[in-house]
Amino acid sequence: MLHVPLSGFIIPYIKMKNIKFIYYLLFLLLLAACQNKKMEIAYDIPVEDFRGRDPFVFPDKESGLYYIHLNTHPTITVYESKDLKYWRKAGVSFSPSEDFWGKKDFWAPDLCYYNGRYYLLVTFSDEQSRRGTAILVSDHPQGPFEPLINEPITPKEHTCLDATLYIDEQQDPWLLYCREWIEVTDGQVVAQKLSADLKTRIGEPVILFTASQAAWTGTVSGFGIEAGYVTDGAFAFKTKEGKLWMLWSSFTKDGAYAVALARSETGRITGPWTLDESSLNKDDGGHAMIFTDFEGKQKISYHSPNSGATTVTIRDFRLTDKGISLRFRVEAREKIPFGDPFILLHEGTYYAYGTLAADGIAVYTSNDLMEWEPVEKLALHKDDVWGGKWFWAPEVYDVNGKFYMYFSANEHICAATADHPLGPFTQAVKRPMIENEKCIDNSLFIDDDGKPYLFFDRFNDGLNIWVAELTDDLLEIKPETMHPCIHVSQEWETVWPRVNEGCFVLKHKGKYYMTYSANSYESQYYGIGYAVADKVTGPWEKYEGNPILQKANGLFGIGHSAMFTDKDGDLRITFHAHNNDTQIHPRKMYIADVKFGNEPIPVMRIENIITPVKQITE
Repeated sequence: MLHVPLSGFIIPYIKMKNIKFIYYLLFLLLLAACQNKKMEIAYDIPVEDFRGRDPFVFPDKESGLYYIHLNTHPTITVYESKDLKYWRKAGVSFSPSEDFWGKKDFWAPDLCYYNGRYYLLVTFSDEQSRRGTAILVSDHPQGPFEPLINEPITPKEHTCLDATLYIDEQQDPWLLYCREWIEVTDGQVVAQKLSADLKTRIGEPVILFTASQAAWTGTVSGFGIEAGYVTDGAFAFKTKEGKLWMLWSSFTKDGAYAVALARSETGRITGPWTLDESSLNKDDGGHAMIFTDFEGKQKISYHSPNSGATTVTIRDFRLTDKGISLRFRVEAREKIPFGDPFILLHEGTYYAYGTLAADGIAVYTSNDLMEWEPVEKLALHKDDVWGGKWFWAPEVYDVNGKFYMYFSANEHICAATADHPLGPFTQAVKRPMIENEKCIDNSLFIDDDGKPYLFFDRFNDGLNIWVAELTDDLLEIKPETMHPCIHVSQEWETVWPRVNEGCFVLKHKGKYYMTYSANSYESQYYGIGYAVADKVTGPWEKYEGNPILQKANGLFGIGHSAMFTDKDGDLRITFHAHNNDTQIHPRKMYIADVKFGNEPIPVMRIENIITPVKQITE
């Protein structure tokens, strides 16, 4: 920590009336402030959007962080995470000197801890495109790393890749690597014993198996080879019962990249090895490894799909005597197709509702907010309520054990009830809450004194947001209490047309906060702003820094948000965005964190956007 000595320092310099010294003083003060308060870099990469190949996850108990080193040729970059869900770039972990032998590739960095130091095994090619693996060393898992020796540890006369370190029961180090199919046609998985300092090879390499020995592998062609077999990403691990198994990757007969299991018959790295007859996955992913997270759960990481937008994949799995059981998503992480999403947490399960179905309101469930399972039956069906079309913007609340859904139908606001979050939601009397006027986007707020309010959009002067008190049964509006809240008034809201809609209200430190959306939902400039009030009925003052979320993280048409508290007690927000930069529908659901600052009127921020996906069990 830098301490700037102020006594006897400021006054003499000011007396000198030298502006350079004043600037210097200001610089020192700024430096001191920065060092006294660490400038935190946000974990702003959700794992669903974490692009990278050959991800090797290293849990570092000392720091409480997970590390992944990735190829960012001509360097290696390290990323870190606290929870495996959100990642951030931590810096460059290896930048080669001019005389380093490896000039190309920078593939498959595997991080291992051995004898008190951290070793990064990376595949490089030299100027003549001879490929091999180098061992880099550091005293910290983040690096910086330096070459242990300035040459490959794999045999120079062979074309090798994807090496990792395995320590046997005698604590002897072994190099586990693949000999490439472009050299030997039938790719090999090879074990090579190393010296204790990892600088030299001991004895001859041992071929453990070849790719064609597996019944599930198909052929590839290229480099003058008509039918080659690939071996990639071998990773050896011990089961709880002490069995030695191995993950490795190749291509299936259908041309998909896949992971498979091999098993040592003797428990020794030299085998012999038996290969499973089928691969583990069907999502065109591979180069896998296994690790244990900080909660003691075993995880598998790999990349998928193998071409296009290749993403880091981290999954739970079940290990039995029969092998590994995995649950895989299909269609490359299919996103949740909800507009106007709302999330309810009830008894440990998350329920998501949104605009989707033509005949009512659909619902998805999740245990972790990341993976969601669609419920076959609609939570609300048009036959049970007023209105026959345009079932929009549902919100569901648990009030004293009864569930209330507020939604729009036929551009009228409605309310229905059920005994369970899955429904069925019904109306005893099938009618809208305001019969003689079109309104949409109704949202419940119950104040600290127990008085219920309903916020909604009215079609006057475009769309604007109003509030009214509710009757005690939460099903009817008190018309005489209807009161305007906000309308289009800031420049960012005037793209097209005049819209303030889709609000949600909560209370924070004695202030009422209202999130809302502006511009047409069809516009890429649809965005989220917020307003603050001292009373629930206003007056409401919009934040001068609006919008707080608009065209962010490659998303367009961001809006119609609702907040909720997750299982950890953290405030979250869900919203939708356009399908992509050229198509609006189907809109997709996203989730982010909500944070408040320490200002006199705390500033609301939205950060750490994640992309929920459908969960499909094979």
